[in-house]
Amino acid sequence: MKKTLRFLLTFVFLLIFSGCSTSVQSDTFESDIGGTIVDVTLTHKKDKIVAIKQTTSYPMESFATEWTDEIKDDLQENFSQEYADLTDTEGVKATFDFTDTTMEVTLDFDLEKADTEKLKELLGTDFSTLSYEQAAKTFEVKGYTKK
Repeated sequence: MKKTLRFLLTFVFLLIFSGCSTSVQSDTFESDIGGTIVDVTLTHKKDKIVAIKQTTSYPMESFATEWTDEIKDDLQENFSQEYADLTDTEGVKATFDFTDTTMEVTLDFDLEKADTEKLKELLGTDFSTLSYEQAAKTFEVKGYTKK
């Protein structure tokens, strides 16, 4: 009886832990496009991408010689309008931040919560079938380096 119970408990623990072993991994790809740094982090479970975070760091020289409050406000308003359709989509968030030398625009896509049909309409990409392996190869072909 004890051996049977021990076997059943071991079996149950194996089932529990094997069910939890679907690990989530993140890989970041980076590119420098004329001084603009683009970092794209792909979070995936096996080959299925579940989240994407893209941070684009624009050098201040692209917009102004110094960050005044007026320039920051104008840029934030312009980018907010440009990304309005995206940020109105569930599972998508855009943030804007300024450092001394850059403006950073970050787009976060939670593909487990996002309306992938709406994203497909807006961006032309079917995120519901996006493969991590294909995306990683595409980034490398386009000159991105894996960090």
